[in-house]
Amino acid sequence: MVLSACTETSIVGDVTFESDNSKIITASSTLEDFYGKPSVILFGATYCSHCQAAVPIFKEQVYEVYKEDVNIWINIVDKGLFDIEGLPQGFNPNLVYNQISSSQCNYVPSWVILDKFGQVALKSCGSEKEMQDMINKLEELI
Repeated sequence: MVLSACTETSIVGDVTFESDNSKIITASSTLEDFYGKPSVILFGATYCSHCQAAVPIFKEQVYEVYKEDVNIWINIVDKGLFDIEGLPQGFNPNLVYNQISSSQCNYVPSWVILDKFGQVALKSCGSEKEMQDMINKLEELI
């Protein structure tokens, strides 16, 4: 699946999620809370039709398959929540694509994969990469 891109606008929101490694991921978590396992942070917005289409596939192909071995968080930039039960999502102002990836991106969906030390292993701005690229990198890291 190719992830197409919408432009990003406002940034706000919050939800709490307890990851499988017993760390609590919240709107105030830092990148250090993701250390110890590879991590995927997906940046999306509920108003974005591409995000709405991608999130159910992300849940099925990434979250359901890798949730035991990978920290997963969907950072929603518009304060909403995707209508998908059990998916770790919300807005965390400490998790900013441009800061984490050291590159400029104003599109959603975008994502960053971090290794267990918090280093960027792969990133995608908008439709730059496909979900299969994400899966391939996760397989490499676990």
